[in-house]
Amino acid sequence: MKLWKCITEWDKSPHEIDILKRSGRGFLLTGLRWFLWALNIPMPLTFVRLLLCFQKPRQPLQRWHIELYVLVWLIVEILILRFLSSPNCWCLFVVTWRLIDILQTQYRLSFTGKEPIVIAARSLLLVLINYAEILMIFSVIYFTQQEHFVQPFDCTLNSFEYSISVFIPLIDIIQTHSPINCLGKIIFYFEILSSLFIHILIIQRVMSFFRR
Repeated sequence: MKLWKCITEWDKSPHEIDILKRSGRGFLLTGLRWFLWALNIPMPLTFVRLLLCFQKPRQPLQRWHIELYVLVWLIVEILILRFLSSPNCWCLFVVTWRLIDILQTQYRLSFTGKEPIVIAARSLLLVLINYAEILMIFSVIYFTQQEHFVQPFDCTLNSFEYSISVFIPLIDIIQTHSPINCLGKIIFYFEILSSLFIHILIIQRVMSFFRR
């Protein structure tokens, strides 16, 4: 029972019985919130919350917990990018897990909360760290899935350069590593969608300074 409470009570927003009547969000957004809540259960941050919940029952994460969590992931991704010399399924699983964690957490905090979150310099800084993380995550994905692209990547540095060219709209995409099949195109276009999403979040954070 305590484990179930730790999982379900850290974010009670999907559990509002009359959310459709009181909030006017409609069933699409409500269904999306339920989906993101369910998707969040196997994410890494949930395990951190569980660990701290067992130590200090029903106490929310402190700000330094979140910042330490993000910085640890950043270090892990840098180490993977630095020392990965051949395709590795475990590395692919780890970075993909973190990618889903970033996207669903940022979307839930920015668009599906009960109230608009207070956006400050700290929030912008965390989004910029996520920005760097996604670049490295897709670098690892490209390197581990290089058979789905025209020209193999010699090292993670090449895949990182390609990830930058895809992720940042102002840079021309390197054509020598174009996708050659369906899976390669899925990875390619998913990075473009992730790029659009993260850039929207950055604009949202920056514009908040003018509204204050």
